[in-house]
Amino acid sequence: MGEPSTESVVIDAHAHISDLASIEQLTFNASHPPHENAIEAFNLVLPTIKAEIRKSRSHWNKHEPRMWARAQDISDLELTNFTIEKDLILVSRPIADAFQEADSDGMFGLG
Repeated sequence: MGEPSTESVVIDAHAHISDLASIEQLTFNASHPPHENAIEAFNLVLPTIKAEIRKSRSHWNKHEPRMWARAQDISDLELTNFTIEKDLILVSRPIADAFQEADSDGMFGLG
């Protein structure tokens, strides 16, 4: 396998908030490079993110191989060979009124 693609992979964290509120109800701050607290938070869940990528690939390869077809020549090790410090380039967070109280307590202070 050659050099990794310079294309960035964007994880849509907004989708994970859908259980709390619809995207129409939320306003996000402007995307910006992550601050130290965001790096620390993402590092806490990094093993889970990588495990879920491998799990997703395995699942879809059994049921619908086209889902991961563009990455077929990349090993699981190469696919999950990323670090938060090097590869997390932009973050944003919800700033909707519903989150203001929680944000003052530091619950959503990743950005």
